[in-house]
Amino acid sequence: MKNELMRRNVPATALTFEDVFSYSRYTLRGVSGWGTVAKLGNKNIVALISSARSNEQSLTGQVAKLKQQQSLLRDKSGNDFKEMAKGFENPVITEIGVPSDSWTKDPEPLDAASKNREGNATTFNMCGWCKHSGGGSCRYGYHITTTCNLLGDSSSETRFNTPCLLQNKTAEEIATQVTRIESEITNLLARREKVRDGIKLLQHLKKGAPEKPYLMSLRPHDHFNVGDEVMVYIGQWGKNTEHKSLIKDGVWVPAIIVFGYRHHDGCVSYQTLFPIHTNMSFFEGRGGGSGMSRPEVLLRSEFNYLQEAAQNKENGDLGFIGTWLGNVDDDLQGFKKAKFLRDLSTGTLASPPVDWQPPTDEIPVNTVKEAEGVLQMLDSSLFKTEKEIKDWAAMQLRHVHPDKLNAVNSNVKSYAARQTRAVFAARDMLIARLSNRQK
Repeated sequence: MKNELMRRNVPATALTFEDVFSYSRYTLRGVSGWGTVAKLGNKNIVALISSARSNEQSLTGQVAKLKQQQSLLRDKSGNDFKEMAKGFENPVITEIGVPSDSWTKDPEPLDAASKNREGNATTFNMCGWCKHSGGGSCRYGYHITTTCNLLGDSSSETRFNTPCLLQNKTAEEIATQVTRIESEITNLLARREKVRDGIKLLQHLKKGAPEKPYLMSLRPHDHFNVGDEVMVYIGQWGKNTEHKSLIKDGVWVPAIIVFGYRHHDGCVSYQTLFPIHTNMSFFEGRGGGSGMSRPEVLLRSEFNYLQEAAQNKENGDLGFIGTWLGNVDDDLQGFKKAKFLRDLSTGTLASPPVDWQPPTDEIPVNTVKEAEGVLQMLDSSLFKTEKEIKDWAAMQLRHVHPDKLNAVNSNVKSYAARQTRAVFAARDMLIARLSNRQK
């Protein structure tokens, strides 16, 4: 690895994860160095390339913004900004106070004109609605407290009604800001070059890399899709969890991904192929869910790779398993890495209850609560029109309709057909209820 970096004129000791990635302590948790990155597999390296490119684009955007600021400030004095300010509003705030719902208890404008005024309206006159306001607290279209982006770190905190600081700057003071921006641009360009070096390195490491499971921190938002075959780990469901009435005789259960709460938005829902708990209202005892950053739900292909690596200690990929587990958060409630590793190697598959048969009847949609459950609605009364209800139902149908899942196994087809009929029934019930309430 070091020799490869040297041939590319990128010294191994000079290029760190921090040079290449934003928030590398989260992105590459458990990864010790570039030598380990080389063993992560194709998908993980592709994800890292995407992360590095995002960092590169961010730096490019910062450079472009600074160059615009530099151009705006160059050869200017306070008098120039006074002249430019004439093209913007310079309002008199008629009412100032602390709103009853204010968290910060900072005084702010209370008059209707201030609330309705749009951003960029008071540029070079007043900070609150100025185009060049920095961070701070905000409400409506204004900053309550802020700083001046054009003055960088030298800008003290200002308020919504603070007169523009630039109007009182001398040409020499503004020239100092131009020099400061030039230095910042130089530093950003140097950082971007290191990111580009990292991208080139990652592209080299990707060549010929085998397929391996994603690290938890690199899973894409759509890693799990409705109908995917998965293995669910239930080996650490215990008496003190919501699964205390667990039905099982093993630690791994086959399942399929179903549409559920925050699908493709940080959560994953599944339906096991037979009951594993006593909550029969939750997919007949087969329902479950997890956060995307937890390791209990694995694509079948991921499970197969990890299990084979754990069982084949001589010729397997225990090094990758160590990295994969190292990437898992150490503080996950109800999860012990050592036990998970043991269960990968020796854990048994749970089996269906005796004489259990998959249900063929309809998913019940007899009450508003049942309709809300099918449609993943927290409160159906928040939907005020028929179109809103139809649009919400259509969001789920794009994932579960049988036409979308026509090349999958019988378990998925059965789920898709039953769930689609339930979605239509729930949608029609809530539309009829809405119509009756509006009569």
